[in-house]
Amino acid sequence: MVELNNLGPLKIDVENRMCINVGVDSRKFGKYVGGGLVESVKMPAERSFVSLEEALKSSGDFSDTPVHDYSDTNVPASIYLGLHGVLDFFAKFGRLPNLRDNDEANKCLSLAQEHMSCITNIEKTNIDFKTLLMISRLARCEVTHVTSFIGGAAAQEVLKYVGKYTPLNQWLFYETIMTLPDTMEEYKKAESRYADYIAIYGEKVMKDISEMKIFMIGAGALGCELIKGFSLMGICCGDEGNLHCTDNDFIEWTNLNRQFLFRQTDIGKSKSDTACNAGKLINKDFKYTSYKELVIPETEHKFNADFWEEKDVIIGAVDNMAARRYTNGRCLWYGKTYLDSGTLGPRCNSTVIIANKSRSFTSVPDPEGTDQIPMCTVKNFPVRIEHTIEWGRSVFNDYFVSTAKEVQEFVKDGKGFVEHLKTLQNAFGIMQILERIKYLISAKNKNTVEMCTEYARTVFDSIFRDCIVSLLRAHPLEEIQENGLKFWGISRRPPTPVNFDSGNPLHNLFVISFVKLLFRLFKKEFKPEYEQLVISAAKENISKEALELEEMKPTGVFNDSELKAIEKEFEDVVGMSKGWTEEEVTAIEFEKDDDVIVDLIHAAANIRADSYDIKQVDVLLNA
Repeated sequence: MVELNNLGPLKIDVENRMCINVGVDSRKFGKYVGGGLVESVKMPAERSFVSLEEALKSSGDFSDTPVHDYSDTNVPASIYLGLHGVLDFFAKFGRLPNLRDNDEANKCLSLAQEHMSCITNIEKTNIDFKTLLMISRLARCEVTHVTSFIGGAAAQEVLKYVGKYTPLNQWLFYETIMTLPDTMEEYKKAESRYADYIAIYGEKVMKDISEMKIFMIGAGALGCELIKGFSLMGICCGDEGNLHCTDNDFIEWTNLNRQFLFRQTDIGKSKSDTACNAGKLINKDFKYTSYKELVIPETEHKFNADFWEEKDVIIGAVDNMAARRYTNGRCLWYGKTYLDSGTLGPRCNSTVIIANKSRSFTSVPDPEGTDQIPMCTVKNFPVRIEHTIEWGRSVFNDYFVSTAKEVQEFVKDGKGFVEHLKTLQNAFGIMQILERIKYLISAKNKNTVEMCTEYARTVFDSIFRDCIVSLLRAHPLEEIQENGLKFWGISRRPPTPVNFDSGNPLHNLFVISFVKLLFRLFKKEFKPEYEQLVISAAKENISKEALELEEMKPTGVFNDSELKAIEKEFEDVVGMSKGWTEEEVTAIEFEKDDDVIVDLIHAAANIRADSYDIKQVDVLLNA
């Protein structure tokens, strides 16, 4: 039934979990033999928009408008009318209504009510006139927590212009009315940079937040945003206020695209020191104390009971679950309010946890396990590009994190390291690890582009060719299972071994990025002119024919030949590592904005996809 392959995208109906209807008359098609893959396709959709002027004249139907607070779905209509009132007031008087002026707010309300006929799909009696009056009274105010959100939303809409994501449907209504006090203080005009905050929240609230003592863990992307907000809003800017900020990390050039308080001249400096100092430049009254320690049990002598007790609020701006769980535990112990925020790709969260009153952070299942891919799928049977991307990430981890740490362990205590491996691995696994260690040490000792390229080519042939050959020998294409079904089918795509091709840009990219990371591992500079040397060396480095990799089952007992092989490999590595210290190599930390790391994972994922006949993706998706 190959005729289906040439029909292009088809709209389907799902009949049941085992059947889909493609809506095509297939009576004249060839016979269905078996297999076949269905790919979900997002079809382009045209969207048209009108100007603000036209939108205000049209009907106010907000049934498809996103609402950030579903506890009151009438808010969009109330804000819409409030906007009408303020804009009509501006058109009539040439200015916005005066701050906290009740008479002018009532004029705006009267003007807004003239547009009630525009509102559809909502009961007119559900309009919140208090909200309309509040919008008019505070229309002149500009506050950081609102302008930051609007700026971020506007930037996202600009990015959506490229066509990959669906834009907002004309309107987005956002308000923070719930933060307003129940009763507002008598307004006194203030000549201060915080005048708008005082007009909204009153002098007492402004005084309280300026004197706050906050402990913030993390000064990366979230930390920079928070410090900017604190300094602009006057938080920790009073005589007694202080932001205690800790981050053990140092600024790298890959941080500069999103951690906006850092500049190129800051590379190599402490994140906490630099971010807090930038806050001081924004507001000279901003008070801070910066640290470079992790918040873990081992630093409890630094962040002790007295330290935690004097803090008003704890803020987590870290990127790992262990730190967030530990911080949550400290907050529960000392009865502190904990503001936790985090990002994971396009997803994010922000949660306020009040000790002994609200659900704690650890009461919620960890988001880490939401999209986990079974390891056997990643290792041998990928069917989607997400599987090969995950596999590409594991290639980086195997060779530039795990192997570097294994080298350090071996140099520290070689015999103890091997004896420990014997409790965890079979002979095949131990030999693989020792082989990786030997290649890394050899590449470092010879310290040449050619040797590093030879190592990269060996890895290429091993993971893209030899392992596939071994898998196909274990499970031939024609293998039939005990239930009579073919082993290779829809849920298991048969792979094809990949031989290195110097004319393939992805193959070259893998080798070049691998060698660049080796140089980084060895703390050496990779010069631009080395790239051509790598390409030439990779082309000339003709690897051996594919080997069959016989993986023996772990038994806990090694025969004589296995022990001799392990001992010989061990002696080889000992001889090569003579004079080495643990500082010879340092594991490379994964950084999603590091172009070289992204290049390696991108190349590995797409070469793997090619082997399994999976549609490749561009580098942006891999990143």
